Amino acid sequence: MRWEKFLVALVIVFFAIVFQVRLSGGGGAVVDVALAALVACGAVLTVGEMALLTVLAAWALNWEPVFGWEIGVFIIVVTLARLMRPFLPWQPWFSNLLAVGVAALCFNFLAAWPLPATDPVAFLTSWLGTIFVGAFVFQFLRVVFGRETGSR
Repeated sequence: MRWEKFLVALVIVFFAIVFQVRLSGGGGAVVDVALAALVACGAVLTVGEMALLTVLAAWALNWEPVFGWEIGVFIIVVTLARLMRPFLPWQPWFSNLLAVGVAALCFNFLAAWPLPATDPVAFLTSWLGTIFVGAFVFQFLRVVFGRETGSR
């Protein structure tokens, strides 16, 4: 069953990355689809599986030959979101919303700083869209793997 969860998470993150790359070409507010999918997949993956998937996603998102600091922030934020998940005392769906929301906030304030300050509407649109994608992925995982998704 573990390999099935990892395989499903890998497919979800792959489609999220493809969708995010296609979405980012249009300009304007960009929803962090890969970030939301990774944080939501943390509900079914172990820390080791999550680390592997995060590094693969960072490698796929970073098309430059040099490791950018934004990718480092991406890896750190996703890892911290996964590590804090067992300590969240609320219902799994709310804990997921909180984890995705805080991760998106941290990523936007650390890696995309001018956006929150210069265009708050685009920032809010991006942030709420990221939370929506995270909620959608989490509910999909609950349908596929059952109600134990996200429980400690």
